[in-house]
Amino acid sequence: MRINLPIMILTAVFLAGCSSKAQDGKVIAEVNGQKLTYEYLMDQIPKEYRSSMTDQDLAKAVDTWIDMEMVYQEAVKHNLDKDKHVQNAIDQSRKSIIARKYLELGIGENAPVTEQEIDSVYNQEKDKFTNNEEMFQLSHIVLKNQKAAEAVYGRLKNGEDFAKMAGDYSEDTLSMKKGGEIGFLPASSLENSMVDALNKISIGQYTQPLQSQGGYYHIFLLKDKRTSGTTLPLNDVRNDITQAITAQRQQAAYDSVLSSLKTKAQIKKYPISDIKNDNKEKK
Repeated sequence: MRINLPIMILTAVFLAGCSSKAQDGKVIAEVNGQKLTYEYLMDQIPKEYRSSMTDQDLAKAVDTWIDMEMVYQEAVKHNLDKDKHVQNAIDQSRKSIIARKYLELGIGENAPVTEQEIDSVYNQEKDKFTNNEEMFQLSHIVLKNQKAAEAVYGRLKNGEDFAKMAGDYSEDTLSMKKGGEIGFLPASSLENSMVDALNKISIGQYTQPLQSQGGYYHIFLLKDKRTSGTTLPLNDVRNDITQAITAQRQQAAYDSVLSSLKTKAQIKKYPISDIKNDNKEKK
C-alpha cells in the first residue's frame, strides 16, 4: 500500500498549530465554534498535491483538522499557547513559511524547459534511462481480503472494466482515481510470486488475486513489459528530465539568492562550545 503523502503533510501542518483566527470562505467543519473553510484547508496543501487529492483525501484532511483543533483548544485552556518554548517554535515556523514563500516567488519565475534542453539531456545521459532489469507496466486493484478479491476477480472475468473496478473498489487511494495505473515497476520492487505470475500472462491480461506479504490482495493488469537492457523512449522519461532540469535551475537560483543576501547581511557566529559551557556553569 502506498502512503498518502498529502495527509501526512496536513497532519504535520495541523500538529504545528491550529489557527484561531476567523477564516474567510465556505465553512466545511466546526469545532466549538471555530470554523474550518475549504479555502483555508487548501492553503495548507502544497500546490503540487492539490490536483491529485480525491474527495476521500479531503475528507481525511477535515477529520485530521477536527482532531487537532480539539487538542489545540484543550491545550489553550492549559495556557500552553503562552509557553515560551511553544512561542519560540511558532515564531521559527512563521519565519520559515514566509522565507519559503519568498523563495518560491523568486525561483518560480524561470523560463519553461525547452525541447532542445530535454533532447540534449536524453542523448547525453542515455545510460540513466536504460533499465538493468525486467520492467512491468502495471495497473492494479488492491483488496483487503480474499473474499473481496475473488468477487472483483469474478466480475473482471465476466467482462467488467478493469479501470472502473479499480476506481470503485481498490484500497490504493493514489492509483484508484487513475484506473489503478501505477506505471513501470522493476521486478526487484515486486514480490517473487508477483513476478512469476506476471511472466505467465500476456500483455493486456490480468493475474489472479495475489496475496502480498502485507496481507492485501492484488490483481495486476499487465500493460507492457520490457526486458533488461531496454532504453526507455524519450516520451516515457520526458517529465523526469523536465523535473530534473527545473530542480537544477531552482537550486542555482536558491544559491544565487543566498549568495546575494550574504554579501549584504551583517552575520556574526559565536563558538557553540563556549555557550554550552556557560550554560553548564549557570546550572
